[in-house]
Parts: sequence; C-alpha cells; structure tokens
Amino acid sequence: MQAKRRSSIKRFRFSLESLLRIRSHEEKMAMADLAKVLEKVNVSEEKKKKAQDNYRSEVEQFSREQRESFRLELFQMYDRYLERLESEQVQANEELEAIRPALEAEQQKVMEARRKKRALELLKERRKEQYDLEVRRQEKKELEEINAKAFQASLFGQVSSERRSFEDQDQSEDSQEDLKARREEELKEYYRQMGMPVDDQDPLAGNED
Repeated sequence: MQAKRRSSIKRFRFSLESLLRIRSHEEKMAMADLAKVLEKVNVSEEKKKKAQDNYRSEVEQFSREQRESFRLELFQMYDRYLERLESEQVQANEELEAIRPALEAEQQKVMEARRKKRALELLKERRKEQYDLEVRRQEKKELEEINAKAFQASLFGQVSSERRSFEDQDQSEDSQEDLKARREEELKEYYRQMGMPVDDQDPLAGNED
C-alpha cells in the first residue's frame, strides 16, 4: 500500500541540475589550474631553500678553513662562490614573487567557482526540503483517505451485520407464526375426523367452554 502511495508522487528533480554540473566542472578546472601554479611555487620554494642551505653550508666550511690557515686566494675564491649562491637565492625569491600574483589569481578563481557552486547546492537543498515536506503532506493526506475508506467499510459492514440480524429475527418470528398456524390446522382436522364441530375460533377455546 505504501508503494502505491509513493507511485502517485513525482520524483524530485532539480531544475538547475545541469547548471550545477557546469559549476562543479568549473570548480574542478579552477582547482587543476591552481595545482599547476602551486607546483611552480613549490619548485621555486625548493630552489630558494636549496640556495639558502648551500650558502649557509659554504659559509660554515669557509669559516673553519680560515681558522686553520688563512689564504688570500682561497678567500677570493670563496667570496666569488658565495656571491653566486647569494645570486641564486635572490633569483629564486624573485621567481617566487613573480608567481605569487598568478597564485593569488588562481586561488580567487577557485573561491569564486566554489561560491557559485555552493549557492546552487544551497538552493537545491532548500528545494529538496520543500519537496520532502510536500511528500510528507501528500502521504499524510492519502493515509487519511485510506483510513477514512477503511472506517466507512467497517461501518457499512457493521450496519449490514445488524440488518442481517434483524432479518434473521423477522424470519424467526415468521417461522413461529407459521408453526402456530400449522398446529391449529392440524387440531381442526383432528376435530373434524372425530365428528366434532369446528369453526374459525380457536378449538381449544371452544373445548374449554
């Protein structure tokens, strides 16, 4: 019975489902673009970190060697090498700063795509809640109708039962009347055979006189 009630209710459909799929696709594309930029950022940050580590390592090594024995040619060589390491750090930092605007732009695109998608998702959720409420109302209405019909059928069955009871009682009374009349006829016939007078009155009453 419950399946029959549900068959009369239309299935929920979100009219903007196609647009929601587009918004989801746009979000995925924006996240893919952001991932590419983040990959470049990670490469630049790793390059910057490596340059910093190399510079710090070389400075420490140069300090140890200079304490043991100072040589001018070694100092000049390390000085040029350290300048190159410093240049690598500056270059890596510049690359990172150059990527930052693109990173912020892609992050903004992802946020905007998510905002548009979420707006449709909230709209879908509200309409689904309205649909569920209407379904519950419809099911309640149909259930009340079924209960009302069941009550009417039960009431009709009770009336029919009472009517049959009255009819059976009438038939019983009719049967008793027929039996009484049959007995009277048999008694009259008996008196006739005995040669006694019989009229339309009760034979027993005449016998009492």
